[in-house]
Amino acid sequence: MTDDATRPTRRQLLQGAVGIGATGATAGIAAAHVSQQDSSSILIRSGAVSIHVDCSRCFDAGGPVGFTVGDLEPGDSGTETFDISIEENSSRLWFRTDCPPVVDPLGEAVQLRLLAERETSTEQLFPTTDDGFASLEAFNNAFTDGIRLDEQCLSPADELSLILEYELPSDATWSADLETEITFELFAKQCRNIPEADVKPPFESEPPSCPKRRCLDCQKLGTVAVQANQLEPETYSFDELYGSFETDSHEYRLEVLTVTNKVDTGRDETVCASFRLLEDGAESASTPLCQVEIAGGPDPETEGPATKAEPLEPPTTRTHGELCTADGTAAISTVTVYACTEWTDEGEK
Repeated sequence: MTDDATRPTRRQLLQGAVGIGATGATAGIAAAHVSQQDSSSILIRSGAVSIHVDCSRCFDAGGPVGFTVGDLEPGDSGTETFDISIEENSSRLWFRTDCPPVVDPLGEAVQLRLLAERETSTEQLFPTTDDGFASLEAFNNAFTDGIRLDEQCLSPADELSLILEYELPSDATWSADLETEITFELFAKQCRNIPEADVKPPFESEPPSCPKRRCLDCQKLGTVAVQANQLEPETYSFDELYGSFETDSHEYRLEVLTVTNKVDTGRDETVCASFRLLEDGAESASTPLCQVEIAGGPDPETEGPATKAEPLEPPTTRTHGELCTADGTAAISTVTVYACTEWTDEGEK
């Protein structure tokens, strides 16, 4: 198992690296500082340009503007509106997101769309294909190159609002007790003395390619033996830990989130269940799962218990739904989980 310095931190898990353009390096860029003015106002200021953002529950994320999404039940939806104004000087305005984090189970499930509301029109910016919704993960990938928000130049008298509508699909029953953050950055550049033909994005660095994170080392973590062929939605200690997981300083527990039972010989037996891994009592700090093995029922080839391996790709801290025994009717006898201890950023965008 790798040491703590190589693991995703809680901040990385929730929002990834979010420092793109946090300091302005070019004259006229308004992205040098984000300050929380009050509970619903943020000011981004640099030199002669300032961007004022009014929103109901946004926060300063150390550069980006963002808000937290959590406590959602399947079928829930919500809206966050960001009223944006330019102060002092007319400016061109850009919007940019960062790559999605390494592990963000709710970000894979939450669906959203982004609208730009101007004085005379409303434009859907994301997704671009229709009036529907797409995942937060796809949203983060979509705008790493940045987009212009103004149609020519935004003056202090102009009105512009970004409207983020989000929903949790009704079938995302596995996502209880999760939260994530939706963040983005705003950049402005004065229009004065810069012809439109000479305008370039004001970002300090090239946008990231957002490669697909891949698990290089999927290690067996531990096994839970099922007593009396029945699991309950509760937290279980591992009966056995393996390798470095047995000797490191962390406590690992497996929480059963939901179960499906069948009645066999007059009593309930669990045939399917969903899980999440807790490390030191928290899912947010947990090493992500890369495979779960469900054992139950006889294997005619080995004369031992039948085992069904379920790879989790990409690795995540919880299963996306219930996993069942090989034939779907035998009772679960053991649950063995594997965790990803080493990552690579190689892969296609």
